[in-house]
Amino acid sequence: MRFTLNVRYINELSDVAATVEMAQSMLEEVGIGIEMQGTSGAVFTEKVYTESEFDLAFLRSTVGADPSIGIVRWYECNDQKAAAANPSGLCDPEIDAAAAEALATSVQAERGVALTALQDRAAEVMYYAPLAWFNGAFPTINTTRWQGQDEPTPMTNRMPWTTMTMEG
Repeated sequence: MRFTLNVRYINELSDVAATVEMAQSMLEEVGIGIEMQGTSGAVFTEKVYTESEFDLAFLRSTVGADPSIGIVRWYECNDQKAAAANPSGLCDPEIDAAAAEALATSVQAERGVALTALQDRAAEVMYYAPLAWFNGAFPTINTTRWQGQDEPTPMTNRMPWTTMTMEG
């Protein structure tokens, strides 16, 4: 192995764990080892956001419909070490100014200019890149037609559709 990465993820998110295993396989092909550190969400948050004790972190996320409340939070300064925001420790005044400029207007062309400036600056200074994906679902079930989906279930252990029965 050329080197080994300390990779953190949340155990309860089974789709994330599967993604980490896939990444491990791909990185091993190019000589990069992975020390997988699956933990609870609370430990993940502490190690990644508070202590910055990771080389690579996998978590589910969405980029959102509006960049200012979606992907931008992964680039803006996170000096408060809040969860679900930039965990890199990098704070750049130009990125923060561009993010604020985009948020200060509702004119699409002006927002585009500000977000392009943010993107260009991030390409210059960021040493990490958020890659966002989400394979989960936020189901809404009509219980007048379907039985078997009205009990709360853990987020990654949703009941398969094959266990449902049609009413009527």
